[in-house]
Amino acid sequence: MKKILLLFLAAIVCLELAACQLSGEQSDTTESTSEITPAETEPPVLPVSIIQDGATEYKIIRPERAGTALVAAASEFRSDLSEATGVQIKIETDWYKTGDEPPETAKEIVVGKCDRPAIDTIVKNLRERDFAIVYLGERIYIVGGNDEATIEGIDYFVANYVDTSAKTVIVPNNLSYIERYEYLLGMVSV
Repeated sequence: MKKILLLFLAAIVCLELAACQLSGEQSDTTESTSEITPAETEPPVLPVSIIQDGATEYKIIRPERAGTALVAAASEFRSDLSEATGVQIKIETDWYKTGDEPPETAKEIVVGKCDRPAIDTIVKNLRERDFAIVYLGERIYIVGGNDEATIEGIDYFVANYVDTSAKTVIVPNNLSYIERYEYLLGMVSV
């Protein structure tokens, strides 16, 4: 009797899992979706010039203890911006002396999980393979759930906000872009 009950329960679980797969019609685990989070109050969207007319006040900030892949990606990002705009942008780490705090607003492109205001708020909404690009307090945050996702965010930023023909980098002042990775197990519910 116990064997029959176990077989019956196993069959039900298999049917539920198969139904979840059929309703989603997706079996590829490499797909991702994106969402743009609108601002709560709808002020006018204004362009923010990061690099324009051969000049910038911005610098790239990366984590002091970043992995080698992220360090290389931040350096390549700097080179990509330089090639596209003709502007040499500074790159620094997020290190501050003990007791010092980073300013609330600064003209920085923050790459990765740096010691900066708002980073915890942005990261808490990300899963491992997700990334976000957010403009907040004059900073642009490009951060992922892990270094690989952050690097994908850098690539997305270059592809979508760097205009090589105009030699500019311009973002909207309400930029809040999140790329969500679709996890296969995310389709299963209990």
